[in-house]
Amino acid sequence: MKLKKLLGVLGVCGALAGSANAVTFEVITSNITADTRWENDKVYILASLVFVEAGTLTIEPGTIIRGIDNIQAGPDGTTPAARPGGLIISQTAKIVANGTPDRPIIFTSIDDPNVPGGTSTIPGSFSNGTRTLTLGTDYGEDTATGVLGAVMNYSDAGTVTPGAPYSINSRWSGLIIAGEAFVGQNTVIGDTIVNPTTQVGTVSTNVADSNADGIPDAAAPAVPAVGGGAFAPIKATPGLTDPPKEFSLGGDFLEGLEPSVVGDDEYNFGFYGGVNDDDDSGCVRWVSIRYSGFVLESAKELQGITPGAIGTGTELEWIETILSSDDGAEFFGGKNDTRFIFAHYCDDDSFDGDEGYRGQNQFWSVVQADGGSLSGTGTPDEVIEFDGAEFQKAVNKTTLVIPQSDFVIYNMTALTNENGGGNQIDADDGADLTIRGLAFDGRTMTKGVFDFDPHVDGIQGGLLTYEDVYETTGSIGDVSPSAGGSTSTNVAAGSLVESNVPYTSGGIDQRIKPASPAFTDAVATTPAGLVYAPYAGCQRQNTLTRGWTLLDAGGDNAATGVSRVVVTGTANSSVATRPAIAFDAPAGSTSATVYHIFRSTNGCTWVPAGTIADNSAAAAGALGADADSTVGKLQFNDDAAPALAAGVSVSYYVVAN
Repeated sequence: MKLKKLLGVLGVCGALAGSANAVTFEVITSNITADTRWENDKVYILASLVFVEAGTLTIEPGTIIRGIDNIQAGPDGTTPAARPGGLIISQTAKIVANGTPDRPIIFTSIDDPNVPGGTSTIPGSFSNGTRTLTLGTDYGEDTATGVLGAVMNYSDAGTVTPGAPYSINSRWSGLIIAGEAFVGQNTVIGDTIVNPTTQVGTVSTNVADSNADGIPDAAAPAVPAVGGGAFAPIKATPGLTDPPKEFSLGGDFLEGLEPSVVGDDEYNFGFYGGVNDDDDSGCVRWVSIRYSGFVLESAKELQGITPGAIGTGTELEWIETILSSDDGAEFFGGKNDTRFIFAHYCDDDSFDGDEGYRGQNQFWSVVQADGGSLSGTGTPDEVIEFDGAEFQKAVNKTTLVIPQSDFVIYNMTALTNENGGGNQIDADDGADLTIRGLAFDGRTMTKGVFDFDPHVDGIQGGLLTYEDVYETTGSIGDVSPSAGGSTSTNVAAGSLVESNVPYTSGGIDQRIKPASPAFTDAVATTPAGLVYAPYAGCQRQNTLTRGWTLLDAGGDNAATGVSRVVVTGTANSSVATRPAIAFDAPAGSTSATVYHIFRSTNGCTWVPAGTIADNSAAAAGALGADADSTVGKLQFNDDAAPALAAGVSVSYYVVAN
């Protein structure tokens, strides 16, 4: 096991379940309605779809949360309609899952042993409130033989074979977060909306965009507040089997959480969308999400992580989503920026998004599955699929649906395989896509990178802008006349990364080869809110997934890269003095290593503070100056930090790449 043994930190909700192991287990069968803390001296079991209806769910670093599948959830062990374990954060609630690189929070299946503490964290038996489930009878499958045993076979011995950590998925539902930001769904200009009070009839003209800011104007009539909020959907009339969805400016039920699936008493908590692009649904950092993506109904799958209408106040960074039976991450509307998201071996798209999602994303990384027994049950689709609103896609391609989907991605690595399909980055139905600094390493690719279809016949034609795209496919792919960014570089010969051999011990090394032009890609500027990175790809000299991911725990990761930076020195601020940090150049660093510095005043929300290189006082371009001229010693003076009251603490973390 590659992960260090971590202290567990978990909060409590539900009835305590017995176990033959020394670890304490907490089975969660009821919804959460108030502030709750999960502490790391327990292992939590999601025995159903658990909705956080209100309050903040705080999950401490090192927590292990396990979900069960529908067979285990059923009252007799065979009921397919039973709800598998999953965690849904509603609009009226928040999640604070703030792990650390040494103590990640892990969401996984009931009997995954590749966690800190190993098999001692797997319950010998537990009750989901209806029946008692026992290891070896109800769960604990040897995936090579299909026989229930003492514990599921997740072993890795050299070359990974079927039955190892990468051969299963769809063992629980996933993590879903619903917010109140704008959504491009049910927002067709000139259409009508359903009265949110009576839920019948069409009573008013729908939204417009008279000020041309790209988001809907205020609705009329205003949606009545529920529970004191400025926006909230209205619960269905009891017994209503198919309540209308058009409650406000735009919104919908998160895929898999429609009323027909979860029932009228809970469907309100699976609704997303509103009028607050600054929505704060909490933070998810240093979290590994494994073996998720349960299909609740036909064509209604849950992903590894599903953000719906989350806003700029929500923090998503340092997340691994691995072996999802559907997408790794799918964004439904909202406005949110992310960093350091790693999608590994997912059976559909690695990243998906639509319905007016707007966001700037940096440092994304993909290891695409090959399909078949080594990656789960399905055949993977694309690295990225970004669309406009579903209404526009399904009904016509000439109606303006706002807000328009606008995806921005900087510094992405994709280790992919064609799988008999087409090009691997797909944007259409009015979605804008800007991608810069892409390292696209195809294992068996004959097609190109992009498949771009903006539907130029419609009012809302999308725009593709690509720049500094390095790829091994031999073709940039299918781009329309509306595409821009002709500075793409074609690197058809050889590999861009150190190793692209999936399902093999040490076979994945996503670091960029120093001889590749992607290693020293020149870029003049980056948008506000992103860090300056003078290279293409996500992981340049550093294996950023070491020590906290299943890719590492299962043995696929190459144990290489620059060591983690340890920050020392002062990190306080006053009105008169800006903070500064100092650190030694870590092991494995070279003269080409750059250091990205991030700042936080609350330990949960982080913003870029700057990028420096060792002894870079005279460095040209956008690299910041290292205030310590000694080689191997670095200091960063945070001149851009906000002036804070004397004694207020400022936290930093540094990524060496």
